[in-house]
Amino acid sequence: MPDPSTAAHLAAAPSAPRKTDDIVIGIVGSGGDGVISSGELLVSAAAAEGLYATILKSFGPQIRGGESSCRVRISQEEVLSYGDRLDVLVAFNWADFGRFREELALAPGVLVIYDTRDGTPPEEIPVDPALAPVVLRIPFHDLATEVGSALSKNILLLGVLGELLDLPTDGIAGAVERKFRRKSEEVRAANQKALDAGRAYVLRELTDTQVPVAFVHQKGEPKLLMTGNEALAFGALKAGCRLYAGYPITPSSDVMEWLANELPRFGGTMMQTEDEIAAIGMCVGASFGGTKAMTSTAGPGLSLMTEFLGLAAIAEIPLVIADIQRVGPSTGIPTKTEQCDFAHAAHAGPGDTPRVVVAPYDVADCFRMAVEAFNIAEEYQTPVLILSDQYLGQRKESVEPFDIHRWPVVDRVTFGENGSEPYRRYRLDDGQVSPMAIPGQAGGEHTISGLEHVETGDPTSSAAVHARMNARRHAKLERLARERGPELVRTFGAERPELGIVCWGSTSAQAREAARRLNREGLAVGVCVPQLLCPLPVAPIAAFLDSVERAVWVELNHQGQFYHYAKGRLDVDPARSRLYARSGGTPFSVEEIVDQVLALRRA
Repeated sequence: MPDPSTAAHLAAAPSAPRKTDDIVIGIVGSGGDGVISSGELLVSAAAAEGLYATILKSFGPQIRGGESSCRVRISQEEVLSYGDRLDVLVAFNWADFGRFREELALAPGVLVIYDTRDGTPPEEIPVDPALAPVVLRIPFHDLATEVGSALSKNILLLGVLGELLDLPTDGIAGAVERKFRRKSEEVRAANQKALDAGRAYVLRELTDTQVPVAFVHQKGEPKLLMTGNEALAFGALKAGCRLYAGYPITPSSDVMEWLANELPRFGGTMMQTEDEIAAIGMCVGASFGGTKAMTSTAGPGLSLMTEFLGLAAIAEIPLVIADIQRVGPSTGIPTKTEQCDFAHAAHAGPGDTPRVVVAPYDVADCFRMAVEAFNIAEEYQTPVLILSDQYLGQRKESVEPFDIHRWPVVDRVTFGENGSEPYRRYRLDDGQVSPMAIPGQAGGEHTISGLEHVETGDPTSSAAVHARMNARRHAKLERLARERGPELVRTFGAERPELGIVCWGSTSAQAREAARRLNREGLAVGVCVPQLLCPLPVAPIAAFLDSVERAVWVELNHQGQFYHYAKGRLDVDPARSRLYARSGGTPFSVEEIVDQVLALRRA
């Protein structure tokens, strides 16, 4: 048995652990504790073993250093959400746990593990005794110091968790080896030693300790492991993006960092600019010159890009902007998630500024929607905004390998491919998109500016021409909604749902899992997830609403921005629809959405 000074039980563990193929582990610590690294190694180990896994990272409001936490979910079944309640909580110290308490809900019978270096007695830890937690104190710092360095206590933790919970220990060892394979032999050996020390501690000191949960699994084919931001950048590269210009801003900087590594290998360029205005200006210029270009940002940066967005819209220049949303307004909370930029993305700018807004719903879909955004931008010659968010963008998860070749890429229709008639850049005769002339192309001379213009691009102050040009620009969006809208509205859940959930973006993960849970309990629930938000594909969303008795619209912002936008375009019966919207900071939980559906049923 372990020494009472290093391990203690606040509540008696069950005689046998609860076996589960779906486990949620939370880890909390200070800067330097390696909290995020240990969580990512667990996810990497699970992916290598063919399991589904995801990690939700959370940081304090500071930009560098400070406290952090992560929540890791590993499952034999496809993971849709991050998991509502922790089966296991690891706290390197309780002061940091206090900063994340509202984000880390604990399950009854939770296994709580903390470092003996934190002197809090087991009976005084900040965990509700009504949950009947099982508490273990383990000398992580001291053990890591004994085998080499206190900095390796996060690796030692992995050894403890693997042995204690029956996690895939071979996968964990492989993940650690892969992470440090480019380091010196001394570093690799030190981390292996720390991992072995964690496992040895459990076998030596905790063999008679009954933990409340044990993970059961079967090994499968390895899965891809990526974040939403990485998948989005990968999709941009696949779509033909060869210029990325951006300014670092949380939580979109990962897109820039990924493309900085990869673009040069494909003849592309990454430019870090002095601000977001310069970034979007460079992208507009590059696209006008014939190069597919993208920038990414977050809410504060998007607000600075508005004027250039209008220029691309009136000049009909393809442009892709990825907005990885965070809590606003203004600087808000840079490290937390919120779906709060839809109103800005859909409406910001002087005049009737046309633009397209799309939203991916999971990590793999970030790849698909990046390709789709470039295709739409080129085909309809319009700015396209991709609305992701911190939760989706920085969420790392294992996904099924996908064939990148099944996603076709649309190339630009350029002047010279449609005969020898005089070039009219903005022709009005057929309502179709006019081919673009590359600068310097013989016969393709035309005027381009932010002024209203006639067919050749020459400026005009004619109200009649302005009306016709406005109609021309917006007709492209109407055609997009008709032609592509039905395939860009996804439905999940029951084939014949009685109740419905309408949501967009990352919220669909918890909504889909809520529907899956309710459907298993005999309640027919469907989920409607528009990927094309603006222009709104009215017909397929209306068809879904007509197919259910009642529907709840779920949205992670205070105002319900998308719901009110959709109400202006859809015949939404208030007696059959209700809005559930709240401010961000934390993603929705599955339980939260389940409660809303059940309340809808009782209404």
